[in-house]
Amino acid sequence: MIPSLPTADWSNESLRPDTRLCAGWRCWLFEHGGVLFHLLPERKRLQLLRSSFGPMGAGGFGIGSKATILLGRSIARARVRGDEVELELQTASGTETISTQHVIAATGYRGDLNRLDFLDKELRRTVRLSGTVPSLSLTFESSVPGLHFVGAASATSFGPVTRFVAGTTFTARRLARHLKRIADSTRSAGAITRFR
Repeated sequence: MIPSLPTADWSNESLRPDTRLCAGWRCWLFEHGGVLFHLLPERKRLQLLRSSFGPMGAGGFGIGSKATILLGRSIARARVRGDEVELELQTASGTETISTQHVIAATGYRGDLNRLDFLDKELRRTVRLSGTVPSLSLTFESSVPGLHFVGAASATSFGPVTRFVAGTTFTARRLARHLKRIADSTRSAGAITRFR
């Protein structure tokens, strides 16, 4: 007689890994699977990026209970009125005006290489894009050798987690290893040249 195996309790919390963004295997894959994300076809990566982890604040900042959060609005105009700021806000249904003492505008940054005007225009033209941001190698390098991008600009290549602080561990380790290899090979090449 074959003994019966215990059945898995999929509702068990231990089977839903906890990550810095949320709990569950999908979150775990986004946090730890940047290389796997990179291997997906570009169309799939862009689709996942649009549908996962949109702009959001970190709960640890502690402003949620002390502030009114207004979503789906953009600031059309801001002016000082006495001790307050008067905001004219654009909404899907029109315009509204509010007055308040403090404003934190979380704009939900949309990456666009052409908005980085500190980079030479010709240089920007030579960078291969994925959507509106640079298409990156597995070492965060753009199509221009030596030009690397991290943070929100790397999300289309490595997943939405790179837009958040939670993605810095993956980014820093991968990029640091790559830059160390370059430094080591440059040092070795220099040593060989010196002794010839």
